[in-house]
Amino acid sequence: MMEPGGTSSDAELESLPSATEGAPTPKPRTWRRKTLRLLIIVSCTYLAVCVAIFFLQSHLIYFPNREVEFTPKDVGIEFKPLQLTASDGVSIAGWHVPCEASKGTVLFFHGNAGNLGDVLLDVQEWHRLQYAVVAIDYRGFGDSDGAPTEAGVYEDAEAAWRYVVSQRHDSQRDASKRDNAKRHDSMRDDSERNDSQRDGSERDMTSSPGTRLG
Repeated sequence: MMEPGGTSSDAELESLPSATEGAPTPKPRTWRRKTLRLLIIVSCTYLAVCVAIFFLQSHLIYFPNREVEFTPKDVGIEFKPLQLTASDGVSIAGWHVPCEASKGTVLFFHGNAGNLGDVLLDVQEWHRLQYAVVAIDYRGFGDSDGAPTEAGVYEDAEAAWRYVVSQRHDSQRDASKRDNAKRHDSMRDDSERNDSQRDGSERDMTSSPGTRLG
């Protein structure tokens, strides 16, 4: 029934539902579920990446090359191939490049990729500067056994250091032996010279006229 002064159109509009009536309203629980699901996905992805990095870290850090293409002999430098043993039993290959009138010994370690053949120019330069060089390939590189790891690289470096120290002690011992031999030869020469002079003096005394021995 229309009010006085009203029209049929106004009555129809009033009977229509509003735009907000009957529309579903978002529930707080639904948003919480979506947020929680997103956090779980992100956390699981992060954890999976961390686990993969942990187990694949050696492959992401070290890039070894097994084939040694060049040696010091290729540039006219004599060297001694080394086969050292790390404290954990892994066999390590390397070079010992001696130098006459050496100023000292350089213990050389290459980077995380390649092998000794890639640093030949560095070894040649140290040799030109009159330094002996000891260089090694880490485990898994070049002719060295095993596979590279952080702890293993430390073991390899210590094996090379022990070799250099032992060579230094051997050189010092040889030098000491040479000095002692020279000192002994000098003392023997002095003794022989004194004996010769004493024998000469005795002959002069026996051959002089009027000299009586007794």
